[in-house]
Amino acid sequence: MRRVLPLIFFWLGACGVFGTSGDGAPPAKPGPPADPPPNEVPTGVFVRASKPDPAADGTAEHPFSTLAQALEKAGKRAVIACAEEYTEPITLRDGTSMYGFYDCTTIPWKRVDRRARITSARSPVVTAEGLKEDTRVSGFDIVAPDFSGREASVGGAWTDESSVAAVVADSPKLVIANGSLVARAGAAGVRGRRKPVWGESGADDVGATTGTGQGTHASAGAPGSGGKKYCVDGSGLLPGVGGAGGQGVEGDQIAASGKAGGGGGGGAGGVGASGPAPKHDGQAGKQPPRQRDGAAGKVRLTRDGPVRGDGEAGVDGLAGAGGGGGGGETGCHIDVPTGSQPCSLAPGTIPAGGGGGGAGGCPGRASSGGVGGGSSIALYVRAGSLKLDGVKLEAGPGGTGGEAEDPLPPTEGQAGAAGGCAGPTNPPLFKCPAGYANAGVGGAGSRGGEAGRSGPGAPGVAVGIVSAPGVNVVTEGCSFGFAGTVPGGTSAERATLE
Repeated sequence: MRRVLPLIFFWLGACGVFGTSGDGAPPAKPGPPADPPPNEVPTGVFVRASKPDPAADGTAEHPFSTLAQALEKAGKRAVIACAEEYTEPITLRDGTSMYGFYDCTTIPWKRVDRRARITSARSPVVTAEGLKEDTRVSGFDIVAPDFSGREASVGGAWTDESSVAAVVADSPKLVIANGSLVARAGAAGVRGRRKPVWGESGADDVGATTGTGQGTHASAGAPGSGGKKYCVDGSGLLPGVGGAGGQGVEGDQIAASGKAGGGGGGGAGGVGASGPAPKHDGQAGKQPPRQRDGAAGKVRLTRDGPVRGDGEAGVDGLAGAGGGGGGGETGCHIDVPTGSQPCSLAPGTIPAGGGGGGAGGCPGRASSGGVGGGSSIALYVRAGSLKLDGVKLEAGPGGTGGEAEDPLPPTEGQAGAAGGCAGPTNPPLFKCPAGYANAGVGGAGSRGGEAGRSGPGAPGVAVGIVSAPGVNVVTEGCSFGFAGTVPGGTSAERATLE
């Protein structure tokens, strides 16, 4: 279970002016309207969440129950909000100011020393885009969702994993004043996942009876076949196939050499040379090299929103190489009735076929990379200028990054088979002692190749203000606070978009 850090905020000094104009001078300050006088309630549309009114018409006597409805009906008039909680994401409207410090228990409403609070189950809570007219949002605590009990997921949207209070773009005359922008914890990353264990099938083995991919023994009249098997995961990966053994020959001819094993991802087993004795075994396949590791994740701050730092998956291993077939053996059978031998080789030299090489092993499988944690960002400015006046910005912690999982280890290659007698099939004319074989043994298939290790996911970042390069974020009387960081995480008052 993810350990939740205590939300102890550390407040830093007041913020100054971020960004400069092209000539190096401080940027010009936008000039939206100030708050209404303390003893006056401005003309506008009224909203109160706690007591929905069937006769709501936006007056103080019959206020709307949602900010969204009030914004829709207000036009260029102000939205006057009762100082209580509103659970809804909102999109600001051009030229429509909002004030959230009014008591609604009496008529007329009165200015009080409290603020309205806006929350939402998704990020961002407040969105402002393309506001070209004077627009002031004053007296609101804008609080992003707390994702501390949630895990990030592959393909998940940042709005459900990163806690962001407000997103602003191209709104140079917007002022957020006398309130707070609060980002809570980001969602936790998730450990990478192992791929399923290979299902091994020998149903397509050539001549094998065990279904293991082992090369077959030579028999009377035929050399052994190379082993073949599939590593089953839906794709039916076929590792290197074992090489067939060499055909044994009777008489004074030269027997056949074994066949090379299939390459897979390593060096194929070499052939066993032909006889006569001594026998020539096939060579074992060579294990493929280990594959590349995946990179660790890194959080990206893009114009479209924060992007989790998911770890890169390692590269799956290569299939093992098949072993080479054993060499065949030249020999003479013994005529049982007469005890004679019709060829020039020494008596008792038995013609024999080489054993088949073993199939290569299944490769190692890389896990998925660790899933990165969600970030915590109070204000995300994608483009354009903006002014903050008397605002507290709180952020953090970002979510923990998911660790990488160990890759699935590769399997061993299959053994090659022994050579066997090969010659006339008429038992009265052929004598082959049980277990006797002069021909070569098939080489073993190699172990499958190792997969690379996947990268861990990055923890989310905690930032007060994220803005595009050159964006003028004018701040007066502001302060920053951070609720600590997770292991490996970072926090900063501000950061720049890519």
